Amino acid sequence: REDSNATGVNGTQSNDSASDSGAAYVFTVVPGPSVISINRQTPSGAVTAATSVNFRVTFSESVTGVDTGDFILIKTGAATGSIASVSSSSGATIDVTVNSVTGDGGTLDLVLNTRGAGIQTVSGQAVDVGSVGSQRYTIDTTAPTISISGPSLAKVGRAPVAFTVTYSDANFGASSLAADQVTLNKTGTANGTVSVDPGSGRARTVRISGISGAGTLGISIASGTATDLAGNVAPASSASATVQIDPTFGTPTLTSVSTLPGASKNIGFPIPYEQLAAAANEADAEG
Repeated sequence: REDSNATGVNGTQSNDSASDSGAAYVFTVVPGPSVISINRQTPSGAVTAATSVNFRVTFSESVTGVDTGDFILIKTGAATGSIASVSSSSGATIDVTVNSVTGDGGTLDLVLNTRGAGIQTVSGQAVDVGSVGSQRYTIDTTAPTISISGPSLAKVGRAPVAFTVTYSDANFGASSLAADQVTLNKTGTANGTVSVDPGSGRARTVRISGISGAGTLGISIASGTATDLAGNVAPASSASATVQIDPTFGTPTLTSVSTLPGASKNIGFPIPYEQLAAAANEADAEG
């Protein structure tokens, strides 16, 4: 028979000393501490080019015995790094620093070591080593690239010309291209005025108007006109293809004068179709 004088640990005793029916015990199971979350701390963004990152580990209650061996760094792709330190050996919130971060396009996650190591409460309860996924860092060390389309017209007289500037990056952030970041590449006496469409997207339009002189015109883009989510900055572009500037192009030329039979007052001006089409295009563009 059970000892009526026994005492339960973490429980309550119900005992009728006058009865010989024995003692009844109710035990309450107190759960151990657990990890609530593992989140990105510094930097806070999911995509980074940083060589050192910090994860913040939050426990359900204050714990002790925390060290670097209590965590495992999960790596994918070319990304790599090493767990360097913890902000404290005790507390409810611990920051874990990962140094020597390298690689491009891979990811880093932090998880609790399933062995649990020596993490426990002040009273000695061991941490619950159940799996808790962390917020992930994607490592990106590649800057956006720039490509420039050919001119919208291969040859013009005075009509405006447009180029499309395109930024390529898997983690593109924004572009900030402005007219003062566009170099007008000129030959001969050709000249013009540069303008850029408003916006901040991957594709931007650069327009050359007010064209004068003769020669060729093209463009180049300065560095720093776009960034990706990791903070990588776009470099300068190479020179674009050029448009030929010919002040006589698109101007109708009188090639002959003839009199139609029976209508001596009618005069015909045969003009090449290409010149008429070019003149119409210039008129539309300038209008």
